[in-house]
Amino acid sequence: MKRILISLIAITIFLVGCNQTDTNSYINEETPISQYQSMADYEIPTDLNALKNSSKIIVKVKALSDLGNDVIDGQTFGSKKKVKVLKSYGEEIQGEITIIEPAFVADGEYVATESYIKMLDGEEYILFLNEGDLKNEYAIVALGFGKYSYEKSGGNFTITDFSTFGEIKKYGFISNNKEEVKQYEVIRADVLKEYE
Repeated sequence: MKRILISLIAITIFLVGCNQTDTNSYINEETPISQYQSMADYEIPTDLNALKNSSKIIVKVKALSDLGNDVIDGQTFGSKKKVKVLKSYGEEIQGEITIIEPAFVADGEYVATESYIKMLDGEEYILFLNEGDLKNEYAIVALGFGKYSYEKSGGNFTITDFSTFGEIKKYGFISNNKEEVKQYEVIRADVLKEYE
């Protein structure tokens, strides 16, 4: 009887372990870029004021770790990223929060909505957010236009121009539309000036 109980416990631990996302290997430089990329219908902000008006929360954060995919009713909508709030502008938010990013890993490949590039652990960003479905969970507004890196600028590419995540991680934003990249850079300059 004791052996059966121990065997059942061991099997249960194994099965639970198989269901957990290994966040250390969730995404890395060698993660291939999927040829399938999703599109979205969203409003591109005309300037920083338009971006601020579409956001409820503006924060400076440090990206900490991936928490796996954001799955609702069996469908993957993005991925979850744990970040530490370094400063909030307006509504007071402190500590660690979860950000839903419009990109995820499926079948070992990086899938992005509108060429969104995930935040990298250890790097700092200014994020324009709205509240998510759960407490301490927030969604980035305007996809790539809602996330700004201090170090990385935009590039005029299609995400499928790249083979691996390591090749795109040097950009803060990419689009195959030159005007969108130009618009991103104008807003980015204003963001970095206002939210140092």
